[in-house]
Amino acid sequence: MRIMTLIFTSVFEIFIGDMFFKWLGKRKITGMKFFGFFVALSALQVLNGLFFDNSAFIMVNTIIILFLLSLFYKVKFTMRVIGSVIIAIIMAFAEMAVVMLTTVGVKVNIEVINSNDLMYAICVLLSKFMTFVFINILVSRKNNMRQGLTSRFLPPMIVLPGTSLIVIVLLYVCCYRITDDYFRIATLASSVLLAVSNILVFHIINTQGDYISTKEQLQFAKASIESQKEYYIELYEYQREISQFRHDMKNFFTVVLSKLKAGDSEEVEKGIKEKLHIMDESSRSLVNTGNPVLDSILSSKIKQADENNIKIDLTVKLASLIKIDELELGVLLGNALDNAIEATVKIQDRERIIHVSIISVDETMLIKIINPVIENINTDKIETNKHDKKRHGYGLSGIRTITEKYGGILDLNCTDKVFTFTATLCNTSEYK
Repeated sequence: MRIMTLIFTSVFEIFIGDMFFKWLGKRKITGMKFFGFFVALSALQVLNGLFFDNSAFIMVNTIIILFLLSLFYKVKFTMRVIGSVIIAIIMAFAEMAVVMLTTVGVKVNIEVINSNDLMYAICVLLSKFMTFVFINILVSRKNNMRQGLTSRFLPPMIVLPGTSLIVIVLLYVCCYRITDDYFRIATLASSVLLAVSNILVFHIINTQGDYISTKEQLQFAKASIESQKEYYIELYEYQREISQFRHDMKNFFTVVLSKLKAGDSEEVEKGIKEKLHIMDESSRSLVNTGNPVLDSILSSKIKQADENNIKIDLTVKLASLIKIDELELGVLLGNALDNAIEATVKIQDRERIIHVSIISVDETMLIKIINPVIENINTDKIETNKHDKKRHGYGLSGIRTITEKYGGILDLNCTDKVFTFTATLCNTSEYK
């Protein structure tokens, strides 16, 4: 009985460690390879319980085994050590809580519990499940955000382990009071099954979270490709315009040369003034920030806005070099401007103007877009109105993902039928 208890709790401890380190960083390996390491570490934990009686030795060895588990995650060394120690401490506190429950609540000496295999088994299970509930509360918020859920889903996430803990405590008390061995074994089996069901449920939740995360990455990759494609199209158009301009100027200077030879200086002067005026107008319409991706995206969106009789008031101040990944910046800015243009197109009774500010100072980049809307919007429930939702549905989700990646803050506000989009990002290469 004690061997079975030790095996189950050892596997449970490694599962708890897996939950915790998955909260800190992404797992390096998956599938059967990780399962093999999981079983090996569980076996080490079983041997730890079999060959050591001293609690201090068991705790130190547990920390070492948890540290070995952390090697399979993309986590900094200091966080590996701290995480391993934290899990071991939480387990120790859970065991102390069960001891207090036993001695104070049930009024049973701990030596009596140690002498009874069934009572010992359910006490150990209860302490490990307490650890599971506490760790689950810690990681649930991160899991919710990764799956695109909001904080209101946190209470339902902890209802299952919370109520299961209460049930296991009640079963624990019943197990002490029941004298029939059959019912005591049935009580222990029920507790184990309840714990296993919690493990399976959260394994399914984590697997679903990984699937959603992978899906978002694919959507982001698609959006990045679209942004890159748009940049190359814009670049091609720009090169084509330059080639056309060179051809036109060649013809123009040929005509100028022939007129100068004919002594028609007034006609030459008039023609040169017209060309200078045209060149001046063209230079005003070009976006030249010094960043090719910004130039491409802004030029493209200004043309798109112009086609819909929308004016874009652009302010760009780049006091520091842009270190944010160009494609990700293009996706963020492109989606934000698409949303602004889409909303402004519907305006009929006011001026169609979008104010765009892009400011980069030191290690901070600010992107602010202000546009009119037909009616006030609930910024907590924004959904795309585009017909092609498969392509555009990623918009706000992608913007949030990129903002969070660069340690930034996304603020959406709508007051008096004016929508304000503000994204503040850390302009450093460490987030790439």
